[in-house]
Amino acid sequence: MANQPTSDNYSGKFPDSVPFFDFAGFIEMSRNTLTETVKQNSKLSTTLQALGKEWTEFVGARLHEESQLLQTLRECRELPSMQRAYLQFWEKALSQYSEEAQRLMRITQAAMQEAAHSAQERIEATNGGNAHGSGASSNSTPPSPAKKVSPSPRERA
Repeated sequence: MANQPTSDNYSGKFPDSVPFFDFAGFIEMSRNTLTETVKQNSKLSTTLQALGKEWTEFVGARLHEESQLLQTLRECRELPSMQRAYLQFWEKALSQYSEEAQRLMRITQAAMQEAAHSAQERIEATNGGNAHGSGASSNSTPPSPAKKVSPSPRERA
């Protein structure tokens, strides 16, 4: 067995060119990806802070309304006045919850539009770099700019 010829093509020489991994390109790509990730995380953090601030202010306002209801109920001497107090409380609560939901949706929608716009720009940049060499072209229309969130009535005061 040891004396049998092998069918290897190994000549004992190194090849003329040795393929190496493109570390510089990999590092550049990693740095760009990391930079973009940091930007996205920063935007997400800003959005979460805005949502948290808005919700905290809303809850504070609702707690104040509830303490006002208790004060009003303590002063009521008849059933009709208690009914009016509850009716006014719930009408105001429903109105405020509706307004708050709209404010939170505007903040979220603006963040989503900005993220979609940013993603579209990255896609176009990636396709733009590849499109020049391959003769392909992008027929997509540019996305509309993200709308800015208008301040809530509490923020304007």
